[in-house]
Amino acid sequence: MLPKLIPFLKAMMEGETEYCDPFMGGGSVALWIAQNYPKVRLFINDKDELISALWRVIVAGEDDLERLIERLNVKPTVPMWEEVKANTSSTDVDRAFKAVFLNRTSFNGMIYHSSPIGGRDQQGKKGSKRVWTIGCQYNPTRLATLLRWYHKMLGGRTAVGCEDAITWMKPRSLMPTFIDPPYFPESGQNNLYGVQMSAEDHKALAAQMKLVRKWLMTYDFSGAIAKNLYFGFDMRVVPVRYSSPSTRKEGTWKQDAELVALQGFTA
Repeated sequence: MLPKLIPFLKAMMEGETEYCDPFMGGGSVALWIAQNYPKVRLFINDKDELISALWRVIVAGEDDLERLIERLNVKPTVPMWEEVKANTSSTDVDRAFKAVFLNRTSFNGMIYHSSPIGGRDQQGKKGSKRVWTIGCQYNPTRLATLLRWYHKMLGGRTAVGCEDAITWMKPRSLMPTFIDPPYFPESGQNNLYGVQMSAEDHKALAAQMKLVRKWLMTYDFSGAIAKNLYFGFDMRVVPVRYSSPSTRKEGTWKQDAELVALQGFTA
């Protein structure tokens, strides 16, 4: 998805010195901004305590980041996965470890509502040339390199929040903002996210977006939310490919499409 957003991001960031991201998540867009606009100050937020703790540790660097990297230097097992999943994290390093460990060892990278890659019996994926088990995507050396690189890009110029996104956006309405909220499926529950947004939350977000000077939004192009709340904005539909069955598009609209909406600039 990110390559398709680059023309929009370039247009949004032209002449800007700040960047705002109220739904940071994995941070691919913010990291692209950080890499390509080294003088821009970044304001990032995620209400999910595990995710915001991870970014706080990355931004702070030094001792906490090195403690996280040391914690991640393990060989994953199912009993370890069960223990990490059940633990109530008490510090930012604990929360950051839980976020990264579960993301890299769980089916589809899901921290919540998931199971270990390969299943609890570790039979792997049947019929595949490769046996997908709990450690197949877990590389401590690679993780250490990535985390230090992220700190190099974000450290010293990034503020991290852990608040309700709409509340957090209000005092930052003059900043160019990238908005990628949790999708709200027809079932009313999206297992990809630890922090959910209801239909009423999306309605409040749509109202707040009208007050933001310049923003770019991506949203699942299916279901009543996109049709009823975000259709009044300047928008485009871009084709995308999804590798996970959990993100397969359903409904009457075109499959494998993403809504891109914008305000305050042209692209």
